[in-house]
Amino acid sequence: MSGVALEQVQESGLIAFCLPPLSEDDPLFAEKQRLLDVRQLQFKFVLPLHSSIEEVLQIADKLVQTARILYMNEIELYFAGDDDIGPFSPRNELESLNFILAHLSSLISNVKYSSIEVLHLVHNTIFAMIKTVGDNNIDTMTAKKFGTDSEELLLKWGQDHGLKTMLSITYFEEAGRGAVALEDMSIGDIALEIPESLIISEDLVYNSDMFDVLKKLDDITPETMLLLWSMRERFNPNSKFKIYFDTLPTEFNTGLNFRVDALAALEGTLLFEELLQSKEHLRQQFDALCPQQCDNYPDIFEPKLYTWDKFLWACELWYSNSMKVVFADGKLRTCLVPVAGFLNHSLCPHILHYGRVDPVTKTLKFPISRPCEKGNQCYLSYGSLPSSHFLMFYGFVPKGDNFYDVIPLAVSQSTFLKRAVDFFFSVKRFIWVLAAELLANVSCSLGPVDHINVSSLNTIETNFDTPDNDGHGNQPLDAANGRNTHMVRGTWLSNADKPHVYGLPPKLLAHLHAVLKSDGSGLPPFIPGEDIELYFAGDDEIGPFSPRNKLNFILAHLSSLISNVKYSSIEVLHLAHNTIFAMIKTVGDNNINTMTAKKFGTDSEELLLKWGQDHGLKTMLSITYFEEAGRGSVALEDMSIGGIALEIPEPLIISEDLVYNSGMVDAYEVKKQDLMAENSDLRAFLRSMH
Repeated sequence: MSGVALEQVQESGLIAFCLPPLSEDDPLFAEKQRLLDVRQLQFKFVLPLHSSIEEVLQIADKLVQTARILYMNEIELYFAGDDDIGPFSPRNELESLNFILAHLSSLISNVKYSSIEVLHLVHNTIFAMIKTVGDNNIDTMTAKKFGTDSEELLLKWGQDHGLKTMLSITYFEEAGRGAVALEDMSIGDIALEIPESLIISEDLVYNSDMFDVLKKLDDITPETMLLLWSMRERFNPNSKFKIYFDTLPTEFNTGLNFRVDALAALEGTLLFEELLQSKEHLRQQFDALCPQQCDNYPDIFEPKLYTWDKFLWACELWYSNSMKVVFADGKLRTCLVPVAGFLNHSLCPHILHYGRVDPVTKTLKFPISRPCEKGNQCYLSYGSLPSSHFLMFYGFVPKGDNFYDVIPLAVSQSTFLKRAVDFFFSVKRFIWVLAAELLANVSCSLGPVDHINVSSLNTIETNFDTPDNDGHGNQPLDAANGRNTHMVRGTWLSNADKPHVYGLPPKLLAHLHAVLKSDGSGLPPFIPGEDIELYFAGDDEIGPFSPRNKLNFILAHLSSLISNVKYSSIEVLHLAHNTIFAMIKTVGDNNINTMTAKKFGTDSEELLLKWGQDHGLKTMLSITYFEEAGRGSVALEDMSIGGIALEIPEPLIISEDLVYNSGMVDAYEVKKQDLMAENSDLRAFLRSMH
């Protein structure tokens, strides 16, 4: 986004500045603009030079709300309601707050002294919000030991070639290697700066003897060339990158290399089949590529270097360590970046933007987006990706609740879908909940997997591009072929034995399922009646459904049966009777009364009870006052099942018969006849006027 347009109005004691407007090139422009309009958010903000703290906080709040919408990606935008002002995710919050902070810093450097105080107040407010984001995501990993000789040699090699860093390499019990801050780092500090010349990219292949062979192959991508190049370069003793390759693990342990026990733990999940199919696809690519090149060009493709195990290792290397980088010439390349690969991923990273080489310094910079104190692990973002993607291609699941754990779904867009959405309160996300229930019936097959482009792995009929390293990941809804993309909260690690229902009652899901299979015509709205327990009960749900749902029915019939059977049958019936009795007692034990008796009934309640008893009322209860509920009844003695707590004669019950036996009904009938006569005269008068 462009810089801040500054406008000072000194005469009125105001300072005004504008955020860049939402770009119409944004693929999510329409929905973002709609949210901005709904919330009445603008891009111009005016601050009195002598604002109170309350006024500053109000302006800051509007600034943040606007920036959050500007930086929403598709998933965040999809799940945000019109009345949801955020925060939407740690990524979105850090993006938004850093955007505001950068422009405020620019503004402060360009205004007169009289304006600085109020701007500093806004600046400090935003900075405090960034710090709060970090405080809510405290790192709890335990540093085990600092880097070994190989990591130290790599850092020294990098520094000898122009690398600059404020990090050291450390081993953590929970995550293996990671990067730790050597000193306190604040927002804007450069944690790591790597010369373009140290980045491993396709240019190295183009300048090697391998390229003359590979360029003859049909449809081979630069990423596949790099993969084959790295298989050989790994063992090249004269390689410029030998020290880097020496620091890499002999096994990556991503999902693609899971052993039998790990796969067994995933059996029954949506991810299980994807892992098997992905590995099988890679095996097919290896069989089609490596043996033939080894036979035809053994001097370039040495058979001992191009085995299946080494091919899989190279795939895991590029899946888990590659980055998309825009070089100084403006070209986007898939790369390996020495040292940077040691930084671990976090849902709340310190580093968000690292995907572009500085054209002036010709270095790739990793700036800090939230403070990182000395000795703390420094994280970056691998992208806004679901946990299943991290498990498959990185071998870990992020700590915490991953906002991007969603399952994309493609639902045909037709008239009945629109009617269904309109019927259910015009809530667009209703259909994706239905789609989750139908997930077992939707194709989840894995499409072709390119060596580097793995974006298709987490799609169902609709491709989602993997977000770039800047973490935006904004992609348009797919409307080109008349389909609309929906998604549900969930992970492909969920057990897939049963369809997902996401809290919807089975009968509603069955109704929506029927709508999905038809054009929606002739289906009346499905509205539950009084049988609420029956409505929400699934075919495989055995209860309990509610405390009200009756066990006493069974007990009464068992008691009747016991009184009418021979002695030899009584023992087993008593056992059943006692079991049901114990279940009834358990229901009560799970609903213990915790109200506090304040005082017993006053004279008026005592008089009422005495009056009732004089007219035949019988009771085992007394009236008591409770702090929480006012008047209530208390047992005067133990009462068992079947005991009569209260017995009231019919003459004491107030009903309509009392009205019919009074003179009030006759008077009402007379008044009704008079009104009908008056209305008749009025209608006749109106007809004559007409």
